[in-house]
Amino acid sequence: MSSGESSREGLKVQQLNDLCHTKDLVATVVQLEACLRKEVGINLNQAFVLCCLARVPLSAGAIADELRIHGASLSRIIKVLHSKGYIYRNLDSRDSRQKVLALTEEGKRKALLLAEYEAREFPLTVVGRELVEKR
Repeated sequence: MSSGESSREGLKVQQLNDLCHTKDLVATVVQLEACLRKEVGINLNQAFVLCCLARVPLSAGAIADELRIHGASLSRIIKVLHSKGYIYRNLDSRDSRQKVLALTEEGKRKALLLAEYEAREFPLTVVGRELVEKR
C-alpha cells in the first residue's frame, strides 16, 4: 500500500469516527428531549423557542432565522406554545404591520424552570463553536 493510499484510508477512518461521534451526539439529544418532556413538559424545539423569547420578543421570521427552521415547522411549535399559554402575539411597537411573539407570565415561569433544569443537568456549555465543561 502506498503512502497516498494509507493517508486516504486514514482520512476515511477519521470521517467514520466523526460520524460515530455524531451518532453519540444525536443519542444524547434524544435523551435530553425525553428528560425535557418528563421534567419540564416541553419538547426540545419548544424549549428553543422559549429560549429565544426569554431574551426579547421576536417576530416568527426572526425566530425561524435564529433556529434555522422552516416557517411551517415554527408555526406548529408556536401553535402549541400559544395553546399552552406560554406565548402571546403582540403588535410590534416599531412596525404596526408586524406581530411579535413574547412570553406570558406562565411562559416566563416555564423559561425559568427550563433554566433551572439546564443549570442542574447540563455539565457542558457552548463557547464559540466548542463544547466545554462548565466550571
